[in-house]
Amino acid sequence: MPTPIFVVGAARTGTTWVANILCRHQNIAGIQAAHHMGIHESAFFWVLYERFGTLENEENYKKLVDIFTKTDYFKISNFDEDLFLKNPKPNTYHEFFRRFMDEFAKANSCDYWVEKTPAHTLYIKQLAEFYPDAIFVSIERDIVDKVKSRLKQLENRSKLKSRLRRILKDIFTYRMMKVHLNELPNLPNKSFMLNFEDLKNNTSDETQRLFNFLDLEFSEHLLENKYRPNTSFSSEAQRKSMLSDGEKKFIRKMHRFASFIPSIFYKSIAKLYLSRCKYVDPPDWFWRKDRS
Repeated sequence: MPTPIFVVGAARTGTTWVANILCRHQNIAGIQAAHHMGIHESAFFWVLYERFGTLENEENYKKLVDIFTKTDYFKISNFDEDLFLKNPKPNTYHEFFRRFMDEFAKANSCDYWVEKTPAHTLYIKQLAEFYPDAIFVSIERDIVDKVKSRLKQLENRSKLKSRLRRILKDIFTYRMMKVHLNELPNLPNKSFMLNFEDLKNNTSDETQRLFNFLDLEFSEHLLENKYRPNTSFSSEAQRKSMLSDGEKKFIRKMHRFASFIPSIFYKSIAKLYLSRCKYVDPPDWFWRKDRS
């Protein structure tokens, strides 16, 4: 049975970069496409987990199959929905997702599969229970650079309504993710941590360290970029001008303040957020779009 690898971490911290590095290895399979700059997000647990109730109910199972087979994630795999109609049918959501990913890995003659969805960081504990053989690769980034990247991304998408509100939301969301990343040390020999700045400054050494952990052979071709980097900025000058010195100081002070708030607060907010997700519409990018 192929081994799952979950890349976890907050959005705009380098999760796409790490997942694409992993997918360059011939023994690791991942759902990739150029229009997603490589690795695509399944968002399966974030968007679909328990959305239709128990899968032992045939109608609920059909609803899950119907919605999942319409996603861009599924379409990129080039599988047919018959994959989910074979007996025995999965009785749980995590068995459903594993069947899909295992079959994708086998079709690509790989012993590992990789999945990357930042929101799944909030599911680390459950994923470790669902998949006892799973490996978690996490990445963290300096809070100021993370906020910069997110602000620019939203600016590019014309979604930046309140700069201050967006900055504060990003700081506290990052802290919420960090609280869940703190679960990883409880998974001995099952988790590997990277730092964005270390990976950027010592790409070869950090990549080799990652594959050594996975007990997979390292070669120089693993450093080659097949897809366009998932960066928010078009130049270094643009990156440097994104935040004022005052905003940088404010971000660091608020980040320190956020770290003093008890973990139970962040876990409670995460639980409320995830319980709400199954009642709202999935994001636009979740669906297959017509492309030239």
